[in-house]
Amino acid sequence: MNSRNKYTLDRFEGSLAVLLLRKDESVQLDVSKEKLPEHVKEGDIIELEQSEDGSIVNAVILEDETNEAKKKAENLLKKLLNKDKH
Repeated sequence: MNSRNKYTLDRFEGSLAVLLLRKDESVQLDVSKEKLPEHVKEGDIIELEQSEDGSIVNAVILEDETNEAKKKAENLLKKLLNKDKH
């Protein structure tokens, strides 16, 4: 049975993409870039479908979730910057 998990693309290291599990970012998964969609970039949220042996069956960029996460991060940064001004 295949499993599905959501990851954030943290960074690229050579030919590897370093992914962090969304529900526990202490869990890291290193994946070959070629296993991911061609236009994936750092910060994207990706849903990975993996077979029982851990190989990647499918990888999809979750664009709506990625945009929402970016908006939350931008709003938090604005709040922090405004807090410093007062």
